[in-house]
Amino acid sequence: MKNVNDLAKVIGNKPSNQVSYLGEVLVKFGHISEKQLEVALAQQIKENGKHIGRILVEMGMATPTQINAALAHKLNIPLIKLEGYEVPPETRLNVPTDLVMQYNIFPLGIVDSKLIVAMENPLDQQGIDALRFNINQRVEAVMVSPEDMALALSKFYSEHEEVEAIEDMAMDPVEDATANEALHVIEQQAKKKPIVRLLNAIVLQAVTRGASDINVRPERDRVNVYYRIDGKMQFSRALHKSLLPALVSRIKIIGQMNIAERRLPQDGHARLVRGQKVIDLRISIIPTVRGESVVIRILDKDVGLKPLVKLGLQASELAAVRSMLHRPHGLFLVTGPTGSGKSTTMYALLNEVKQRNPHILTVEDPVEYDIDGIEQVQVANVKGNTFATVLRHFLRHDPDVIMVGEIRDAETADVSTKASLTGHLVFSTLHTNDAPSA
Repeated sequence: MKNVNDLAKVIGNKPSNQVSYLGEVLVKFGHISEKQLEVALAQQIKENGKHIGRILVEMGMATPTQINAALAHKLNIPLIKLEGYEVPPETRLNVPTDLVMQYNIFPLGIVDSKLIVAMENPLDQQGIDALRFNINQRVEAVMVSPEDMALALSKFYSEHEEVEAIEDMAMDPVEDATANEALHVIEQQAKKKPIVRLLNAIVLQAVTRGASDINVRPERDRVNVYYRIDGKMQFSRALHKSLLPALVSRIKIIGQMNIAERRLPQDGHARLVRGQKVIDLRISIIPTVRGESVVIRILDKDVGLKPLVKLGLQASELAAVRSMLHRPHGLFLVTGPTGSGKSTTMYALLNEVKQRNPHILTVEDPVEYDIDGIEQVQVANVKGNTFATVLRHFLRHDPDVIMVGEIRDAETADVSTKASLTGHLVFSTLHTNDAPSA
């Protein structure tokens, strides 16, 4: 499918079937067996009604592509491919980018006086209603795979946002302005739609590519954007150097940082809403001789919060770990180098323990994931507020389980050990470079 004419043909040939359940469609297509469906349905009951498609994928019984095809068949909605599709310019201009990013909607074109949009979840009536209200036109959804949607959104929108942002910068020159005037101009630029959309496009592309970090690095004549994917730094794009002040200021605005401060490092926190998903962003900014450098850590619960069974443990290892988690007290240490999965493992352990409804307290620096049912404390940059001091207060707060983000000094190690010997199950991490060091 390459253009709106091809789209019209697809819309005119909708599938029609009478199958009621996704599992039946998958069995009908031969993707799973009746026995596998029974196992998945039993697991669905244990997981309080989690979507059967997600369960089948997690259990390795079906692929996301198979689930998408079956779901489209069940819903009588066309499943399309976006590769190479050309969006009419008037369609892109008429659909607000903010709505596209918020509801994960890709506008395709007008067919029979209706705006046709591609969605991962075409049953998301909230997104369809918001778009219909905004453009005052009927909207119809077709289905697309998450991979297709990610590539289409990141490629199509990021290419346009930089051009618009550069053009907007040219309208607000700051070279001859005083310091205060320049700061005011940059602040106003940071709030304008071109810069807002450019940052949205950069973050969206990072999320859809599964990046853990975004690096914005100023060079002599450009600004390089990198994504850390699977632990490796990958170059994404080079931006015009004139965009750096407004882009960094926009990041400071969403991270609730001081826009005027450009000589000292700053840390911030923001939250991205993408469709039904909420993603936390942890921001670090440091001044360099070529401009301010930014790192944004992407904290996606769907990626970072994994169940214990998804950590790659053998059956015997999983049984041993679960046995230790049922002990009433003790010290459980997760060790390894940076990026080895200590935090992921720690949160998986806490989620496993949480099923027994104990009183869980954590002290972290910073809190990476906000988890319901767990009371989490962040160690702020305040004199005297350390892991050890917070731990001492924890012991008077009736905890069953305590998690310490990291044992960094002898005092924290001492308090953690004593807590584990006085009826508390204590979890923590230690930085080690290899197995002998652990």
